[in-house]
Amino acid sequence: MVVNFVEPIYPREARLDHTEGVVKLILVIGVDGSIADLQVVSGHPLLIDSALKAVRQWQFAIGGFVGKPTEMEVPISFTFMIEDPPKPAYLHLTDGEVVRADAVREFTDRIEYRVGHHTHDISANSVAYINGCGSARVKPLKGCVLGGGPSFDIRATPLLQAVKTSHSSPASR
Repeated sequence: MVVNFVEPIYPREARLDHTEGVVKLILVIGVDGSIADLQVVSGHPLLIDSALKAVRQWQFAIGGFVGKPTEMEVPISFTFMIEDPPKPAYLHLTDGEVVRADAVREFTDRIEYRVGHHTHDISANSVAYINGCGSARVKPLKGCVLGGGPSFDIRATPLLQAVKTSHSSPASR
């Protein structure tokens, strides 16, 4: 049983390059619930580090054994995919607030969102994640990979290059 689950973060560089793919790992859970070993089976280099960093923070509660507990080897799969933000989208801010937006575009330097006919900019660092749900995020398992291990989907919105906005001068209006 996982007592501390940390989800991988979709790396900004991978999102800018529109890199998607599956990262496969082999996790060995020690008899005390710690991570005894973690090995990369396959995956894109831009995505592997994020998956490793997250899994290394996982903690497990071991129980239910008859006899002496043993290490467990578990295959894990993370599918990183880029998809358009949902409509409406909910921006979950780092301060715990949630903003409902009719449309969202994420740039390297900011997030732009529209509510009604008004467009707003917000710092990318102030948004924890974006999804189609206004309540707390629940991380369901996508399914199982061959060998019985869990598989997770890591979704992100497309990351766009920052664009310079030109403000018209009063003479050109």
